[in-house]
Amino acid sequence: MNTILMIDGSAGEGGGQILRTSLALSMALGTPFHLLNIRAGRPKPGLRPQHLACVKAAQEICGAAVQGAELDSREIIFEPGTVKGGNYRFDIGTGGSCMLLLQAILPPLLTADAPSTITVTGGTHVPLAPPFEFLRDCLFPRLEEMGPKLTASIEKIGYMFEGGGSITVTVAPVPQLQPFHLTHGTFSTAEAVIYAHGEDARNFNREQKMLLSEKFADLGLTEETVRRVDALPAEGSGNAVIITTTHGNFRMVFGEYGQKNRLPPKVAEIAARHALEYVRSDCAVDYHLGDQLLVPLSLAGGGSFTVTRLTSHIATCLSVIRYFMDCTDDTQPLGTKNAKVAFTATVRPKGAPVPTGTVETYKEREVSAPWRQWGEDLIESGAREQMRNACSLPNAICGALMPDAHTGYGLPIGGVLAVKDAVIPFAVGVDIACRMRMTVLDLPVSMFENEKRNILRQALRKETRFGIGASFSAEERREHAVMDEDWNFADIVKQNKTKAWKQLGTSGKGNHFVEFGELYIAEDAVLGGKRLTAGTYLALLSHSGSRGTGESVAQYYSNLAMQMRPYLPEGIRHLAWLDLDSDVGQQYWEAMQLMGRYAQANHELIHQHILRNIGAEALTHVENHHNFAWVEEVTGQKAIVHRKGATPAALGVEGIIPGSMGSPAFVVHGKGNAEALNSCAHGAGRLMSRAAAFQTLNVDAVLAYLADKGVELMTGQLDEAPMVYKDIQAIMAAQQDLVDVVARFEPRLVKMAPVEGGKKRQKEQSISTWRWKNCWRSLLENVRYAVWRKQYGVPWKYSRKKHYSSLC
Repeated sequence: MNTILMIDGSAGEGGGQILRTSLALSMALGTPFHLLNIRAGRPKPGLRPQHLACVKAAQEICGAAVQGAELDSREIIFEPGTVKGGNYRFDIGTGGSCMLLLQAILPPLLTADAPSTITVTGGTHVPLAPPFEFLRDCLFPRLEEMGPKLTASIEKIGYMFEGGGSITVTVAPVPQLQPFHLTHGTFSTAEAVIYAHGEDARNFNREQKMLLSEKFADLGLTEETVRRVDALPAEGSGNAVIITTTHGNFRMVFGEYGQKNRLPPKVAEIAARHALEYVRSDCAVDYHLGDQLLVPLSLAGGGSFTVTRLTSHIATCLSVIRYFMDCTDDTQPLGTKNAKVAFTATVRPKGAPVPTGTVETYKEREVSAPWRQWGEDLIESGAREQMRNACSLPNAICGALMPDAHTGYGLPIGGVLAVKDAVIPFAVGVDIACRMRMTVLDLPVSMFENEKRNILRQALRKETRFGIGASFSAEERREHAVMDEDWNFADIVKQNKTKAWKQLGTSGKGNHFVEFGELYIAEDAVLGGKRLTAGTYLALLSHSGSRGTGESVAQYYSNLAMQMRPYLPEGIRHLAWLDLDSDVGQQYWEAMQLMGRYAQANHELIHQHILRNIGAEALTHVENHHNFAWVEEVTGQKAIVHRKGATPAALGVEGIIPGSMGSPAFVVHGKGNAEALNSCAHGAGRLMSRAAAFQTLNVDAVLAYLADKGVELMTGQLDEAPMVYKDIQAIMAAQQDLVDVVARFEPRLVKMAPVEGGKKRQKEQSISTWRWKNCWRSLLENVRYAVWRKQYGVPWKYSRKKHYSSLC
């Protein structure tokens, strides 16, 4: 018997595709396999009727010996015989997809010893599967370019649940399939067919109206090209919308089907949206066709095409192909969604063992990489569990957990991880290069007194912008040399350049802030390369990152990494990595570096414009990243050190560790602790979730706390109140072996992102210092306004702002 392959059915998308792909390749190559954890990623794991029908059909076609072929079975052993052409009839028995059954048995029949005719009974237009028209008008013409001749006909439509549809396929095989490389033609026309049977027959007009709406005008559909077809018989009621687009001699088919709780116009909208995505792309195939082409192309020795999305199905299929063949693929991103899939595949001699390293799967380490934590009593268990998971990665070298750590995505916030020859987008973080900057000013701290304080308020009000989408107007737009750099090396970066320019010099939401405060230096110290004498200074402190552009870059490469490594278990799925010797790894690394310079430019502009506004000069400044990856030496070897919410603290390196809007920040010098990977905390760390803050905190109590600390909050949200953070003094005490404190910063005038949304949401979530400090003054002014209105006979309809400004 040939070497039997052990395949994990829970890997990747964890569904039936692993089974179908394994069956097709096993029959075509004569390689037996043992599939475990069948459909482990589905609500009802194991073999369902449609999957069992695939196994039975494959067994009949090649005379295979099969173990475990029964309903709900979670593993099978499949030992194929010789594939035989002939006449076959298969009945799924339910509304399971006929097209997906053919996906399992068609590839080996393309090179069988004789022609075949296959009739399949089941679902022809059912959810989560391509429609019959996709098979006939889209897939088969592509397969014919590889040599064989195919036809397809439909006798009866089968909808979800009832099934009962019937299709017939004929195959004229060839000895060897030929590879191809698909290019995209120019879009010319589109047409739509609407099937509606039984109770769903009345849906045509509503669906036609949706297809002809303005939002889908680019498809060029008309009343003549959107037609109803009800000549074909069907079992029960059902509804399907099929859109076919033509690009030269190439056709793509998109289908969507009626389902419970889905209104007919929504069916048409989903189909049209998918068609429009493809029409507007520069890709050769839609992601559904890309999924179907991989197995035939692997049997031809490889090929290439561009695809609208690099889905988990495509990544999983490539992973399964690697079990059966020596496969090298070159999958590259082309934009926010588009990708190029190119690969070569070499069939191994029958009976040859699988070469070591050919198949990339997750193998749990016998011993995890070492890691240490600081401030154990300050760290939640979820963060420690995430750190343990991170150190179980095959390329992990070591890790460290800072005292401000709390749960994040993949790597905990406050986590440090060193890995070999790879970068992990989610271990860098969504806000790439989030950073701190402090500028020490030449103005006295007496600026906080009396009317001088208003100069600082007005500067923050005029020169800063906060929140999602925050930007400056065209007249106010900032300028910086970072926008003159190359933004064209990756489509995701190029596409976000305009947004980056609009948001240049702005700040994000959440815990991002710009604030004035008092900087206390107990002893003469060097800050930013300049020696400052002991004393109290006026300082400006900001916290922000790479804005929406950095988030787009992070999400894109994080998703791409997860798609490229679908076999990772759930606990470490978000820690999928990009090899640094790959094109995509180098592309992310370059994007990360650019986002670092962009984030730095944001802070530089904020400080420049505020200082210019108040007529101040900078004595010195200190700044640092805390969401980034660096190339460093760790345990005597070159490593990529990820600091997600952690501050670099090599010997003598300056850093800033903020507390909250009501607690101090600290300027520190690193001690270079190797066990902490030369790192320290990046702040106080959250103690309470945002939802819990809104549910439990009292605005008046928060305002009283801030007033007691001498803090004026211009704008902010309840989920950033001081109470949601850990005690910054405890954080500093827990890392005395990591940093030396050089100076302490006490916030006095703070601006953060205002609450977005309606008045009710703003009232519930915002913190207004004015409400606390001026409630009696407000009451007095309202009384004075009422007296004034009565005296001059001003009707209530006139605004207070217009007629009463002299009293305000």
